[in-house]
Amino acid sequence: MVYILLLLIIVIILMLLLFKCCSSNRGTEPPPSDTTSTTENKTLDFIPSGEEGRITIPGYAGIYFKAGTTQQTVDFHNPETNDCYFKISLYLSNDFLLYESDLIKPGERLTDITINQELQKGIYKNCLLVYQCYSLDSQKQLNGSTQNIEINSR
Repeated sequence: MVYILLLLIIVIILMLLLFKCCSSNRGTEPPPSDTTSTTENKTLDFIPSGEEGRITIPGYAGIYFKAGTTQQTVDFHNPETNDCYFKISLYLSNDFLLYESDLIKPGERLTDITINQELQKGIYKNCLLVYQCYSLDSQKQLNGSTQNIEINSR
């Protein structure tokens, strides 16, 4: 029990540091840089305040997009083990909303999306992938997650 509490405190501290880091890096969109990407998948788990269960949030260090088109292929999903809806938003580093989903049910997957702006070839660093969680019964907003990612547009 002590290890779980300690792990939860560490995750909360890391999320706060990530949010602070992301907030200070927002402002102007840097020009796309080289074509090296750190794209990798990771998963974040947390227990929302005031709720019983655990929410699993898929995580990404980066996303690959096709340059010059608004039609993109992704793998955004809400794991079937979750007891909440997800709303997923993607922002460029200048706070430009590139994409926002409708509510995604547990076990549901988004593979084809339309972004709000075509991207040129390059890597867009300090972008944000935001997960907002909502209860299944009342659609009350729960905790969420903000991940600092890069978009590799090729």
